Amino acid sequence: MNKLRIAICAIVMLMAFFINAEAKNNEKSFVDETFSENLKSTKITPVMDTFINTNENLIYCSTFQMAWNELCNKYAMGTLEIKDAPDYVEKLNELYKQKPLLDEDSYLAMSGTGAENILDKINKAVKKKFGHLNKDELPPEFDFPMGPLDIVAFAYLYKNLEFEIPFDITKPIYMNCQNKIFKAETFGFNLNRNLEKKLDKQFKLLYYKETTTENNFHSAEVVIKLISKSTTDEIIISTVQSGQTMKETYERINNVINLPEKDSVDVILLQIPKINFNIRHHTCPK
Repeated sequence: MNKLRIAICAIVMLMAFFINAEAKNNEKSFVDETFSENLKSTKITPVMDTFINTNENLIYCSTFQMAWNELCNKYAMGTLEIKDAPDYVEKLNELYKQKPLLDEDSYLAMSGTGAENILDKINKAVKKKFGHLNKDELPPEFDFPMGPLDIVAFAYLYKNLEFEIPFDITKPIYMNCQNKIFKAETFGFNLNRNLEKKLDKQFKLLYYKETTTENNFHSAEVVIKLISKSTTDEIIISTVQSGQTMKETYERINNVINLPEKDSVDVILLQIPKINFNIRHHTCPK
């Protein structure tokens, strides 16, 4: 059996949850907030069937679909049509009957008009359902002018995935972003890890394939699953070559996971880059 050191240097499946992986207190999980328009290399998409530009970061926001479905089913009793709509509206309409793929305790979806005092109702509902969270983890209170016929659709997701045993803080790894080399902090486990901590029980190698290019450059496609305390959520990290869209990439990852024959390896080192982002994004179709 081969010995395998895994340093995840490219993450295809973005984790939309906060992952509490280390032995430290999380007094403030939402820090350094920025607006998406300030990020030149990051794109927010409300649908998975979005073209992937390999020079950009692509973040899929599932809460937009939830808000859209809330609006469709409450007011339109069907799909919504928007004048001069962006391409993603048609794709949102294809899934307007889709139920939230989340447990009830982790999300809130509401819609209403100015005449119904919807903003006040949203603020109260957020406090009632998520009032136990830190202030920095909650969305800001909504307070802006609304006409009686103006409609607001709102969806919020909070998911904190914790592990039974905190992972180790591992050595930084070098990463390349638009020909700029930088060090990224990582977590996982080291070669000299304490086997009694049983960290290898908190991850599963789902797929591994080593490749060699014509220039004799060695690389590997890796898919791993992190196993948290939650029994209803999956954390999948992959370096499988991306497809043309995020949806195609997701399907490609599922296909390799389900292959009948896979390389057998023993993982002796695991390094996963830390991702910490707080991006506020406004989408207003015209």
